[in-house]
Amino acid sequence: SSVAATATAKGVLVATCLPDGQGVLCEFDDDGKLLRHRRVSAAKIGPMSHAGDHVFALVEEAMGAIPRGPERRPIHTREPRQEGERRLVVEDENANLSQVMCAWHIPETAHPDFPAIDVAERILLAGESSRLYRKLVDEDELCLQVGGGWQGYQFDPSLFTLELVIREGQDPAQAERVAYAELQRMAEEGPSAAELEKAKRQLVVGLVRQLETLDGKAGLIADTELFFGGWRKLQARVDAIEAVDAAAVQRVLATYFRPRNRTVATLVPTAAEEEAEAPPAERSLPEEPAEAPTAWMGARWRLRRVRVRAG
Repeated sequence: SSVAATATAKGVLVATCLPDGQGVLCEFDDDGKLLRHRRVSAAKIGPMSHAGDHVFALVEEAMGAIPRGPERRPIHTREPRQEGERRLVVEDENANLSQVMCAWHIPETAHPDFPAIDVAERILLAGESSRLYRKLVDEDELCLQVGGGWQGYQFDPSLFTLELVIREGQDPAQAERVAYAELQRMAEEGPSAAELEKAKRQLVVGLVRQLETLDGKAGLIADTELFFGGWRKLQARVDAIEAVDAAAVQRVLATYFRPRNRTVATLVPTAAEEEAEAPPAERSLPEEPAEAPTAWMGARWRLRRVRVRAG
């Protein structure tokens, strides 16, 4: 049978699936006494990992006889490819500085291109020595902050974002153009040998350091099991990172960081609008009011500060 468990502050949390497609979450103390339990949808239960000695023996003794639940149906639908740049401009009187967020579609974590995307993220966005930070913050002084990257491990295709906080008095469009030019330059010329080696070393060291704590070990095992083809593939994750070369980084930039594959949102600060007080005679309602505004007029008023341009 298949049972999942993890340690908590009070003992052990156990998740299992029942034959009717529902699941049960049970919490035990360190002596094996049941503290509480509740039924949940089986869809909410996923694999859990635990680094310790006694947890799985306790789980197997208490719940090992419960049969495995039904497998989930495979997902066959895929997100359609984006065929043109999309843009969104939001004007907000509460915003202090302009901001730009760009998002490009990238494949799921298990895709063979993911290690190269991971390395590219390190070179472009990891810290104050990254390419985009040096260019936009230190050299051209267009931005106060630069961030983004891939959005966590994903079963499905995801996004790679670039987030810019624009320095006061600077043009968001200019910062955007400079960022795209830097991406294009690395796609054409590739990263330097030093940049490539530094990025790969940081990624491998990050994996190894997770082995220093029980919590880190459990998280590393769980991530590798869920997103990388099984927990035994940990060495394969390291090998995939080490195998990334400059040509691989150039290829993923040219493949995914194209204008037609991105969506751009710009936040623009605006001055607060003062509502003029109407004269007393105009505030009173007439005995027979004029025709009430239609629903679409109300919707138009609510959306007047948002302009959407689809490319």
